[in-house]
Amino acid sequence: MLEKTKALVLRSIKYSESSLITTFYTELFGLKTYLLRGVQKSKKGSLRPAYFQPLMQLHIAINPHKKGSLYSLKEASVAHYYQTIYTDVKKNTIVLFLSEVLGQVIKEETPDLELFEYLENAFLWFDHHEGIANFHLLFLINLTKFLGFYPSLVAQDHPYFDLLEGKFTSQLSNYTLANQELALFKKLLSVGFNELQLIKLDVIARRALLQILMTYYQLHIEGFTNPRSIKVLSALFS
Repeated sequence: MLEKTKALVLRSIKYSESSLITTFYTELFGLKTYLLRGVQKSKKGSLRPAYFQPLMQLHIAINPHKKGSLYSLKEASVAHYYQTIYTDVKKNTIVLFLSEVLGQVIKEETPDLELFEYLENAFLWFDHHEGIANFHLLFLINLTKFLGFYPSLVAQDHPYFDLLEGKFTSQLSNYTLANQELALFKKLLSVGFNELQLIKLDVIARRALLQILMTYYQLHIEGFTNPRSIKVLSALFS
């Protein structure tokens, strides 16, 4: 009997001339990797190459019994058809960047329904809105709520924020934010997606804030490195 769930595509790797190995974050089973046999030659049926682009939202059906070392994906259909993400160059670049981030930080096979719902709704919002130059920044800080290191909002009157401790402080350290960097960081903590356009950032400020967030992730997630696509992202919004 097939197991069915909603799933978000994180990455796909070519496997032979016609197949893919694709990693999903699923609603019911957490992080899972499946073999997609013959998908790159498929023109009909439920497995089509276009379904397995980064951050595509799908309904999938899996054979729960292994053939070799991997489970096989048997069926897939689109859960939400994006209207702009794959046709807008800026949005597509942000998606590639965030899919790389998610591929590094989501490691658990145990499901997290709140995290899945956040991802699902955030990318639907992204698809339906313009003025998205700062979306990835807010997405990343919100994601830390589910990863366990969202900044403490206590004592925001203190002159520094300690990235290692994740809190506002009156003490300097090797990882404290101050002055303009602190102001940028606090601004990001003060809005939701619907207020995103209230954040006015120039190129230098946007790059600085992204580097702050990358450092924050590196301090709290073992082995985290800057995604390869970060240079393309920075260049696109320069």
